[in-house]
Amino acid sequence: MKHNRARAFFAAAFAATAIFLALFCSNPSSSDEEAVTYTVAYDDNGADSGSAPTDSAKYEAGGTVKILDNTGSLMKDGYYFAGWSYGSKTCAEGDAIIIGRSAITLVASWTVVAPTITSSGSFTCDQSGDLT
Repeated sequence: MKHNRARAFFAAAFAATAIFLALFCSNPSSSDEEAVTYTVAYDDNGADSGSAPTDSAKYEAGGTVKILDNTGSLMKDGYYFAGWSYGSKTCAEGDAIIIGRSAITLVASWTVVAPTITSSGSFTCDQSGDLT
C-alpha cells in the first residue's frame, strides 16, 4: 500500500511538472515570429542626370548585401562615377558588405575629371610666369 501511494504521488508530481514545462517553457517556432529586416537605399549625391538603383530586398542583421551597379546611369558634370560610399569605404559593383542592425544608405561617390589641355601653338612664359 505504501508503494502504491508513493507511485501515485510521483506520477502526479511528474505529470504536473510536464504540464508546467509545456505551458511555461515552450519556445515558439521561428515561423511564429517575423524576423527583423533592414533595407539598403542608394543616394545619387547630387547627380545631374540618371537615377540611383533600387534594392527592394529585405536583409536580416548579419546578412550579406551585394552592391548594385550604377544601373540608372547617374552622371554629374565634371565628375565620373567612382562607386558607392558606405562610411569611409567606397564599394564597387559586386562588392559585398554585411548589414548591421539598421537600414543603410549607400551614397554615390564622385571623382573630379582632370581637365584635358590641348594646344595648336606654342607658348612661352615671361619672367613673371605669365603665358605669352
